[in-house]
Amino acid sequence: MQRKLCVVTQPLPKREGNNGLVIDLLKVLEPLADEIFVVSGNFPENTFSQKIRIWNIKNDENKQPKFVRAQKYFLEQIKIAVKMMKLPNDINCVLFYIGAKPYVLAHIIAKLRRKKTIVIVTGSAADARNIYGGTFFPMIMISLEKLAYALADRVVAESKSMIQPLGLKKYEKKIALSGCFFDINLFQQKKSLSQRMEYVGYVGRLSEEKGILNFVDAIPLMLKIRGDLNFIIVGDGQLRTRIEESLISLKLSDKVKLIGWIQRDQLVHFYNELKLLVVPSYFESIPIVAMEAMACGTPVLATAVGGVPDVITDGENGFILKNNKIETIAETVIQVLELPKLGAVAKAAYVSIESGYTFATATEKYRSIFDGMLVKK
Repeated sequence: MQRKLCVVTQPLPKREGNNGLVIDLLKVLEPLADEIFVVSGNFPENTFSQKIRIWNIKNDENKQPKFVRAQKYFLEQIKIAVKMMKLPNDINCVLFYIGAKPYVLAHIIAKLRRKKTIVIVTGSAADARNIYGGTFFPMIMISLEKLAYALADRVVAESKSMIQPLGLKKYEKKIALSGCFFDINLFQQKKSLSQRMEYVGYVGRLSEEKGILNFVDAIPLMLKIRGDLNFIIVGDGQLRTRIEESLISLKLSDKVKLIGWIQRDQLVHFYNELKLLVVPSYFESIPIVAMEAMACGTPVLATAVGGVPDVITDGENGFILKNNKIETIAETVIQVLELPKLGAVAKAAYVSIESGYTFATATEKYRSIFDGMLVKK
């Protein structure tokens, strides 16, 4: 039996870099499938082999009030559901990826059309309160998310540590672990740790759940002890203006480079400038940014949330923050930078990524998932 797949994601903002994660997934799935449909929005259409077909829905990226964004989200659900009705009959598995878990109408249509379905867990819909605010809309999202888990034939978690915090224990019989995957050929060490200046950095979305404000507020405390330190912040998001104003009011503009959003393939340059990457998140799934940095031989200091404990062993291949309070971030950064074994930790970080998070490893895990779901005739 031919294996024909459909990958569904929400329309992803062009500047957020999430398309890169979908592209990585497609690279993993491509050798396992005869044909792949991608239902999304803002997705590049001319960069894949002929076996991958892109179906984009129209999506307005202009900034809008929260209630308008909520309405738009439900309209997206209807558009995606219409695409599900138009899928070729021989598609035999639909994968719901970034932002697509609550697309329950599309999921129901896929089930009515007798398609096997997979929900790939990258976080919780409860985080919608960071985007839409309040509690009513997030509660709706959480309910839809639970219904999606109940409908799915498989719930794929990228990390074992995500199962308990995301409330997936009740779906244990249908859970499979995919691990994480990214282009290890792109993220490589270009400069040894000893050659780098005293730069501490943050890479990621500038939003509250990422703990970026805590990091910025910790900078003056770090500079009181280590005036030679400099800081790099790479990313964009709703907090950018607030961070810019904070850096001016704290008179830190000469000590902090606020780079903004950059293409993913340019990140390797910044990772190779850092002595330490800080990931102070309140919520996280698999910490892709941390893994990219580790592949570049950059030590990582991160809060133990989501899949972080599956990637970082404190003091061996990275460092764990006890919490992401301002004082804790400042104290721990100083302690880590003064460790004589920092170079050894950086080397162990690279080895752990190289050995456990390759495309080959991820492809074999998905092959096993499909072999267990799709019965050959």
